[in-house]
Amino acid sequence: MDNQYNKSKKYFDNGLELLKVKSYSQAETAFRKANELTPNRMSVLLNLSTCLIEQDQWDEAFKFISLALELIPDDEDALLNLGIYQAHTSLTLEALASFNKVLSKNAKNEKALINKGNILQDIFQHHEALDCFNIALEINPTSVEALIGRGNVKNFFKLYDSAIKDFGAAINLDPENPKANTNKGMALIRLGDFKNGWKFYEHRWGIHDIKRYGWQANIPTWNGEYGGDKKTILVLSEQGFGDNIQLARYLPLLTEKYGFNVQFYSPKALCTLMQTLHPKIKVVSNLIGLPPNIEYQIPIMSLPYLFGTDLSNIPANTPYFFLPPDFSLKWRERISESANTKSWNPTLQIGICWRGSGKYAGQANARRDLNSQSLELLVSKLKDQNVQLHSLQADLDLQDIQIVKDLGLYVHQNDLSDFLQTAYLINELDIVISIDTAVGHLSGALNKLTYLLLPDPPDFMSLIDREDTPWYPSTLLIRQDKPGDWTSVITKLMQHLNRQKKTTA
Repeated sequence: MDNQYNKSKKYFDNGLELLKVKSYSQAETAFRKANELTPNRMSVLLNLSTCLIEQDQWDEAFKFISLALELIPDDEDALLNLGIYQAHTSLTLEALASFNKVLSKNAKNEKALINKGNILQDIFQHHEALDCFNIALEINPTSVEALIGRGNVKNFFKLYDSAIKDFGAAINLDPENPKANTNKGMALIRLGDFKNGWKFYEHRWGIHDIKRYGWQANIPTWNGEYGGDKKTILVLSEQGFGDNIQLARYLPLLTEKYGFNVQFYSPKALCTLMQTLHPKIKVVSNLIGLPPNIEYQIPIMSLPYLFGTDLSNIPANTPYFFLPPDFSLKWRERISESANTKSWNPTLQIGICWRGSGKYAGQANARRDLNSQSLELLVSKLKDQNVQLHSLQADLDLQDIQIVKDLGLYVHQNDLSDFLQTAYLINELDIVISIDTAVGHLSGALNKLTYLLLPDPPDFMSLIDREDTPWYPSTLLIRQDKPGDWTSVITKLMQHLNRQKKTTA
């Protein structure tokens, strides 16, 4: 028995050493062997669950957390890991309760304070989140995670310079920390410091939740240098549809400036649209059958950095999607038909997009969306202007469709099969009003007069304060005065529309 215990202890000690250097898979193996030799020891269960958490093995982690809590129901570390599990499996309020239990036992538990602060940010209790991070930093002034958390809260309060200082302090403590570097990069880009911002943003691949979709292990990463004519580069999509639409402007430049043959790995819904960028760009929705001679690969959001993009040289020639005439007549007739069915002659055809994917600025939330009351207010204001309104949403269910029709919008749900069809529709409209989502980017990329309605604070790509955007010359930014306040946005929008009607009258 002593021999078995000694073997278990040896594996356990080895696991602790591996855990220190973040070799989580190897540490997991060591702790599992320790657990096999001496089952259900509290220290082994806790460390094993920690390794599994770090590898996103949530179901397995929960199994060992539960075993630990059966042994000691109010164990501080077990409750902490339970809260982390709950936070990452969308059990937000349960996670908050778990962290509060830990803090009721030990008010100076730094990890519980940081995790509670992160949860409070997610549910928009930013003042309380700031308190958590400040207390954690009083306990441990060198806490990298607390500095990052506090920087994120300061960004929400638009204290951007102070947020950058917190991210910088975290980087001084942990120079390669991906969250600190990436968040500093986004803050700098938001302030217009593209030169430094894009460089820091390149650290994003070290963040747990950011994946390199389609990454090919055997293909070198392009470093921005001239590679020689007729070489092939694989450009990988990343993040949201809107990000890919916004940065697609760089793909023709890879051909025109560097002579590359471009293969763009694109989400299926964007493929037909992306094929209109340039005849030398081949768009694929899967990586089966790629040519064998691909010399380089690069994710699309690395292109601004590699092109040395700053505020003065953004490639902002729009449109950069060139729609073939195939469906133009169909959509022109559809728009004409929508006016004729009303037996009137509207002065403007306006498209509206009021809802996104449910994620914004890298987080699952709907703060950029117009709620039903705000949508009704917007539509009621627009209907007084003798305009025809068109829904640009492609994701309406039957109940949504009826509500939208009752509001007086023309619905094209069944014809918006992909973003190319949405582009044809936008091309036939006079104005697009959109929240900050893919449709707004598409409208700007087509050089359509676009009013982009921004939440407070906006995504980092929207910069601060200004009403125009260097990315889209035909787009006007209309910002919330305070978080959640769409009424002021709609008021400002109507003022702009009235001026626009006088100008074109």
